[in-house]
Amino acid sequence: MLWFSVWDFLYKLRKLKTLNQKNPLVKKHKLFYSFLLLLLLIQILHGLVLYGTYLLKNITYETQTIILVYSFHLLFFLGILFCFKWLKLKWTFKFEPISYKTLAVGASLFFAIFLAQNTIDYDFIKSLFDSKLKIISFYLDFSTKNIWVLFLMVIIGPILEEIMYRYIIFNTLLERYNLIISLVLSSFLFAIMHLNLNGLIAYFFIGIFFGYVYYITKSLWLNIAIHMLWNFITQITKIEYMTFSDHNVIIYLCHYILSFGVVLWGFKNLRILMRE
Repeated sequence: MLWFSVWDFLYKLRKLKTLNQKNPLVKKHKLFYSFLLLLLLIQILHGLVLYGTYLLKNITYETQTIILVYSFHLLFFLGILFCFKWLKLKWTFKFEPISYKTLAVGASLFFAIFLAQNTIDYDFIKSLFDSKLKIISFYLDFSTKNIWVLFLMVIIGPILEEIMYRYIIFNTLLERYNLIISLVLSSFLFAIMHLNLNGLIAYFFIGIFFGYVYYITKSLWLNIAIHMLWNFITQITKIEYMTFSDHNVIIYLCHYILSFGVVLWGFKNLRILMRE
């Protein structure tokens, strides 16, 4: 069944040129739809790998996780190579110098958004109706984590994602659309590829954050470093819920409110610093 789905997908991809001639809307946004189809193909192929692991007998959960993580990053890497060939891109990665003030503002902005994004998903809203507050707490326990899986998720993953979503997709869309549309479309692709319906809105705004920082600084390595730090923190934190009867709940609510203020302050000052 999955093989027929892949075949049908590839058939439709080949007919995209004919479809463009018949549908003006598709023709106008062909580039975006092409990126969407490519990312969907990566997910479909990864789904085949997932299905294959279920067919294997006597395979442990840890081995299955390693196979799935490695295969996804490999497919994503192949997708990047395809984009470079398809769009005829040239690699112009440079280590642009960043001032300490910019790094300080960027760090403040990072932590503020890390807190703020916790309040814009389904689980947070649901917890409020249950008279609970969703919070983030540190959980420093690597005993149950595979070191190579961590390496891929914290180091390799951010590199590949920033190259794909910011260097390739965002920059390419920016040549055709304005800043807002390019940020929205690239962040939408970034969000749906994480396959997390509850956190879809949060991932969308995280994509906006990464995209706008890249647009302001024009520094891919800074985005990669921030993304690595983001993924690392997600590995050493966990979600907990605090009842409204807890006297500390006011402190956490103030932290969330303050984080949104820091986000606005951070973007404003980051834009000013990059103009200097």
